Amino acid sequence: VTVGDEVKRGQALLRLVPSPLTQLELGRARRDADLALAERERMGRLRRAGLATESDLLTAANAAATAAAMRDSLGARVGPAELLTVRASRDGIVDLLTGQPGEVLAPGAVVVRIAAQDALQVRLGIEPQDANRVAAGQAVHLAPLAPAAATVAAEVSSTDHRIDPLTRLTAALVHLPPHSGLLPGAVLRAEIVVAQHVDVVTAPRRALLYAGEQAYLFVADGDHAQRREIKTGVQDGEVVEVATGLAVGEALIVAGNAVLEDGMLIRTQAETAPLHPNAGDERVQQ
Repeated sequence: VTVGDEVKRGQALLRLVPSPLTQLELGRARRDADLALAERERMGRLRRAGLATESDLLTAANAAATAAAMRDSLGARVGPAELLTVRASRDGIVDLLTGQPGEVLAPGAVVVRIAAQDALQVRLGIEPQDANRVAAGQAVHLAPLAPAAATVAAEVSSTDHRIDPLTRLTAALVHLPPHSGLLPGAVLRAEIVVAQHVDVVTAPRRALLYAGEQAYLFVADGDHAQRREIKTGVQDGEVVEVATGLAVGEALIVAGNAVLEDGMLIRTQAETAPLHPNAGDERVQQ
């Protein structure tokens, strides 16, 4: 297999065959076992003839058992043509393959790694000044950068408040739900819900204007535009919380509001009467 291949549980991933050095080790282990067995038998004869002690016989027997165990261990792993077929322990994707054909592997080396297709994790870059606002359990909305891409709902699983030396960002880790449709390595856009304000007054972002740092908007007061200075709260996409300066049910002017002044005449989209030809009047749509 190669990196990126999709594999099934039990599928063969690679085959290991004994190297010439391993064959030599097996041959030496077999010879050592034969010699140790012969020594044990010789020591047994001497013990029966009274020419060796019981301790001598026990030592020879232990040496023979150790040599036989080494021979059997190598023999079980080294066949005439094949040492071991490594098979996938689960369905997934080949995520790592370090061994190359003909390479001699070191004992304990990781040769292949299988990643479960649905066990994906997203690492989100967080500005250091926002790190303390992000915590495990917060809702996250993820979407690829492609236009009109579907959004995936998840939640923050953990945070890493260390600053990455390359990106200068901290991180939030998100485990994707099964069958999210997102692919490993994809670049995503994310929104983390760090606070929820319930039963508040909101306004569309396009209704807001700014004079320096002061936010304001225009409401329809009959057929006139009325300017209101407001204090904003949290923002969610195109919706902004209005903490003060606006009441529920008031009609906001969202089109042409950039050219309005306080007290100007306006008309709504529902009005179809022709504009009055008065140069001092300026009418815009709501």
